[in-house]
Amino acid sequence: MDITTWLRQGILFAHALAFGVAIAVVLREDAALLRTRAIDAARLTRAGRTLAYALGVLWLSGLALIALDVGADIAAVLERPKLVAKLAVVSALTLNGVVLHRVAFPMLRRGQALRASRLVLCTALGAFSTTSWLYAAFIGLSRLVAASMSLADFMALYGLLLLAAATVVPVIASSVRGEPRTEG
Repeated sequence: MDITTWLRQGILFAHALAFGVAIAVVLREDAALLRTRAIDAARLTRAGRTLAYALGVLWLSGLALIALDVGADIAAVLERPKLVAKLAVVSALTLNGVVLHRVAFPMLRRGQALRASRLVLCTALGAFSTTSWLYAAFIGLSRLVAASMSLADFMALYGLLLLAAATVVPVIASSVRGEPRTEG
């Protein structure tokens, strides 16, 4: 076995570990919100920091895997619907994370009661995040169905899942108390 195979395996392992950390944090925070029906701003800030680091590792390891697989050949990347879909979903996830950190978390840190519209916004960003993390996992593990899916298929399924997530946002937002807790 050559060094490139071992290098790829090591990078893939780092990628899987970073994803494991990220999805565990996302699901733990979702479960806490649904269980307590309260927003713990300090806890969300810590979780956001962990997710930002994990996402950074995922980007670095993912780009390294792409470089090992296809190099810098953009045409080769574009010929792989699964890869393009994954890049699109992870890009959307990253942008959503930026909005969470710059818009939602500051609202939550203020410790004041959130108006219903802001609570819906925070809940929608969270639902988008969870859906995107889970769908990125699906794409990564879609070896069995990927050959039968086009980029349009991958993106249509993502759109349907986001639509489904959006339908539960008002229900969740209406059940969460709008007064964030700030204790750690």
